[in-house]
Amino acid sequence: MNTPANLVSGKECGTCAMCCKVYDFVDLRKKKGWCENFKTGIGCSIYAERPDSCRAFYCNWMLIEALGPEWKPNICKFVMTYDPSRSILVQVDTSYPTAWRAKPYYEALREWAVRLKSEKRFIFVFVGKNFTVLTAEAEYDLGLFDSSYELKFKTEFKGPVAIDIPYKHKKEGSPV
Repeated sequence: MNTPANLVSGKECGTCAMCCKVYDFVDLRKKKGWCENFKTGIGCSIYAERPDSCRAFYCNWMLIEALGPEWKPNICKFVMTYDPSRSILVQVDTSYPTAWRAKPYYEALREWAVRLKSEKRFIFVFVGKNFTVLTAEAEYDLGLFDSSYELKFKTEFKGPVAIDIPYKHKKEGSPV
């Protein structure tokens, strides 16, 4: 099996398969919700033959040694990854929409948001199509966010401190 060099030894998908629920997979013609190949107590029933998009995917729990067993997606009820800007994406199981707010997760996410500030990186939380951005200073609920929107930031100053405030902007040519 082809796995990345930075995959944490001893961590495996096993029966988790939370990624099979919270993501769309074009090559499986699957929308969010349990993939037809998911089997309770087994996980992915086509794991050995799964499509390339599934084969190439590893959540942060599989890649970050410091994330303990409580961060495995089927335990915490969300999947964490990095986006291209290296911000942290949190895709929450819609059956447990507040899972990311539970201890120890919310406190850790807030702490990470503070540490990411100097690099202009953030925590992006999706519960279905509802989008929340965690910055070092605050939490911003941007509501419904789909491909017709783009994320922008404006900088405001509170004394000498610059604060990045996210907002959604309708993309040019998108239906109103």
